[in-house]
Amino acid sequence: MMEEARDNASRNFLLRLVGRDTFDVRVESVYSTYYPGCFTEGFVAEGVVDVQSNNNFSNGFCIHSNEYVSMNHNNYFEPGTVVSMPNIDDLDIPRSGFEKNDGLQTALRNGKYRLRLLNQLPDIIDSFWTAEAEHLPPYVSPSYYYDIDLREFPGLPPGEPEPKGNTNSLNSYHFKQNAVNRMICGGSGSITMDAGLYSEFVFISDCEIKFSNGVVLEDVVIATTHEGATSLNSPQGLQIGRDDDCTEGGGASLMTLGGFKVASSLSVYNGQVLAMGDITFSANADGVKGASFISYGQIDGTSNMDMGFCRNSGMENAYRAPYFRMVN
Repeated sequence: MMEEARDNASRNFLLRLVGRDTFDVRVESVYSTYYPGCFTEGFVAEGVVDVQSNNNFSNGFCIHSNEYVSMNHNNYFEPGTVVSMPNIDDLDIPRSGFEKNDGLQTALRNGKYRLRLLNQLPDIIDSFWTAEAEHLPPYVSPSYYYDIDLREFPGLPPGEPEPKGNTNSLNSYHFKQNAVNRMICGGSGSITMDAGLYSEFVFISDCEIKFSNGVVLEDVVIATTHEGATSLNSPQGLQIGRDDDCTEGGGASLMTLGGFKVASSLSVYNGQVLAMGDITFSANADGVKGASFISYGQIDGTSNMDMGFCRNSGMENAYRAPYFRMVN
């Protein structure tokens, strides 16, 4: 908008002949919202994304870094995959990298994104406990809240004996389904989630959360305000989401104001990890049926991954932030 009231009116030499030195210019712009594919399924990081060797990426999957992407040999990029960074000349690969990374050269794109979803992450986590239903998943009631007591088992079926567990660990019976569950550690403690299936609740905490080998998360949101480098961590065998060939429901989202680390054998099916710190997972990760990792730090995925695109409706409850572009 250019107008006299804003001291930036347009000047035109020819109009001076009829006594008009300036005139106002007003143009209406139309913006539309969209969701970049990289934020729906893929690896997106403010820092470096390092995927090392012997990884397979299927059509629709995206790898994006606001710094640069790094890899070694023997990675396969199916047609339709995207590898992007602000300047593709910064791609870090060995001298023979294009010959030994099939499909990589075709997948390359220049681009940069503001990580709008991570900018909103503290507010999203806070909203779970403040009776705001905007960010709650459909399987949780906006008026159902529960402070976890390790001595109580609200999810235990009637007549079943109380489990005997470590006083510093949680099992699925500690959680109320269809509710927002909360546990406070004072910002410095940790809690372990024992092996088992966890489903249909939101869990928020300020604890470091450790997942034992054999934890399966389905229709679950787990969020911590702990800021440690491994505020969400597992030695191995963590499964995020239900292995259901991308059918509706069964997805899971993990959120942390710190970092996420799984030592080995991470499985992701309609799963999402949002981290203000680094996201690190070692060999043999399987996310061939839906995975979205977004980090304000780095993403280090090492080797032997299979990552793909959930073509049906399996990622319908993943958290996203709209982007805007001018269409007129």
